Amino acid sequence: MMWILDIANELRVVGNDPEAADISNPRGDIIREVWFVTAESQRGEILAHVWSTESRAEAAGWLASIRGSVQRTPGWDPSNRRAWHHWRYVYGSEAFLVNERDEAEREKQDALNSESMQ
Repeated sequence: MMWILDIANELRVVGNDPEAADISNPRGDIIREVWFVTAESQRGEILAHVWSTESRAEAAGWLASIRGSVQRTPGWDPSNRRAWHHWRYVYGSEAFLVNERDEAEREKQDALNSESMQ
């Protein structure tokens, strides 16, 4: 399977400052934009590398390093490596549709289970 490597970003809690806490942020969470490397499968599953940084340039350098490693490793597959985890699915992809179907089935089963407990 071929994987497309890229970088992505999202907002994450990177720390806490209780002195900055208020009614809308009771724990004083510090939220920053972080960048990380992603790998997208042909089916539409996107994995994210566990490493992240607040620097887009640093993430781009890490991407180049990983690409070099991938080119030297035939059959490279991040899905069986501990440094990668599921992040999301490409909307409308095969993996997205399978996940939606499975999620709907789980919700249906949960509803049946909760009805039987009453």
